[in-house]
Amino acid sequence: MNALTEPVVSVIMPVYNSERFLSEAVESILRQSFSNFELIIIDDGSTDASWEKIQSIQDSRIVRLQNEKNSGIMASFMKGLAAARGEYIANMDSDDISTPERFAAQYNYLEKHPEVAVLGTPIQYMQEDGSKLENFWRPPAGPMVIRWTLFFENALANPTAIMRKQSLGFFYKEPPITLYSFDYEMWLKLAETSAIANLEQPMLFYRMHSTSYSNTNLKKLRLEDITIKNMAMEKFLGKSIGEDVIRMIAHPEPGKDDLADRTLEVLIRFRSKFLTSFSPGHQDYAGLHEDFLRRFYPLISLYPKKGRWLKYYLYLMRIDPPYRKKLARKLIQPFKR
Repeated sequence: MNALTEPVVSVIMPVYNSERFLSEAVESILRQSFSNFELIIIDDGSTDASWEKIQSIQDSRIVRLQNEKNSGIMASFMKGLAAARGEYIANMDSDDISTPERFAAQYNYLEKHPEVAVLGTPIQYMQEDGSKLENFWRPPAGPMVIRWTLFFENALANPTAIMRKQSLGFFYKEPPITLYSFDYEMWLKLAETSAIANLEQPMLFYRMHSTSYSNTNLKKLRLEDITIKNMAMEKFLGKSIGEDVIRMIAHPEPGKDDLADRTLEVLIRFRSKFLTSFSPGHQDYAGLHEDFLRRFYPLISLYPKKGRWLKYYLYLMRIDPPYRKKLARKLIQPFKR
């Protein structure tokens, strides 16, 4: 990229007290095989030597911004977005490492799939010292399954995401209500009108350490996650749900019969409306069905001998052929010689 060329990709990297890991994170961006980008680094009022380190890295593609005080990751992202010149916006955390082919792979995919507004990738975990672990997080890849999954949990690793800038116009008209889970809220809003996808290949090493953003804000993230899931579910179903139901879906608890009953009814209603609204193909349907059962089974298994749950077992028999076969084998077993 020369001085007369607009960058195709604008990379936004908020930084807060990341002095120890910053050089590796920045270097992983500067060594990308796809070079037509700008790297916008926003120091969010760091109290360590992060800003000095940012100033010391010399590369014409780096844009340096600084908040006078710590304003939070969302404010830093918005500041970077306002300065971005690229057609695409790429996220990057200041303690992770992107693989050299990340932007090339994501750019090529988005150019071939104009219907996709956001593209992420799986991640591979690494320890604080940078040693790679064998643990991966592999979210669903297809847009239909991602749209379904987002109602229950995040399906996109924020530091792997690359977005079409034009798809983020709603950000200015309707700012997020969350401060810590704003990325999850953003994916849910985008999924209402646009496709979101993930590559199959991990393109980022995610650093595990005690001072990471997710660890230091875990409680706040979880509270906000519940709120935005409830809002999304209520908007989709057009009726009040309640955060207690959302929590029950995520973590079924025994001894709460009435709540479990409401939760099962919500899951059934959601499944029915989703299938009729989007008419998934055979492969997508299989993924949705598997995920539905993963959430449905734990709830009904809490009450295996109570008559009020018979309707749910009958429902399960109707929608799940393998369950019918399993039940039939169990019923005929006493008659076998």
